Amino acid sequence: MNGRFSRTIRIFVALGALVAVMAVSAPAYAQDTSEVTQADCDSGRIKDKSGNTISGDKCKALIGQRVELADTGFDAWLIALLGAGLVGGAVVLRRRSATGPSIA
Repeated sequence: MNGRFSRTIRIFVALGALVAVMAVSAPAYAQDTSEVTQADCDSGRIKDKSGNTISGDKCKALIGQRVELADTGFDAWLIALLGAGLVGGAVVLRRRSATGPSIA
């Protein structure tokens, strides 16, 4: 393997490792809490653990209390970050190859 190809492989391995670490640690940050408001009750956004919308009386009893928000299980920002990282890596590699030695 030549030096440039080896460097390219190392860059993509490092990017892959970074994404893997972030994907593993993301669920720890996904748990969040929020305060229930009247607007939440009016729109029917408050649901029980089964995913069913709770009744108006139960929701009104929760107004002002902090509740744990549901986790969707899919963090789309990881895909966007991976794409941006790969595009950025490609740009860096392209610039290096374009500014490499030339024959004058």
